[in-house]
Amino acid sequence: MFWILLLITVAVIALSLNQSDFFESENNISKQSKYPIEILNERYARGEVETSEYRKLKKELLN
Repeated sequence: MFWILLLITVAVIALSLNQSDFFESENNISKQSKYPIEILNERYARGEVETSEYRKLKKELLN
């Protein structure tokens, strides 16, 4: 009987830890989402987008 109760207790603790990690990871994903203008600014800062294209895309995004 002792071993069954111990096994159930360990299982409940493991499941509760797993659930909290699941919800925490969902929150991290939503925090990582960015607005398109932020992505454009980052690409421009890395040199992936030329100035003329940056200005054109920025104008389109802000209108």
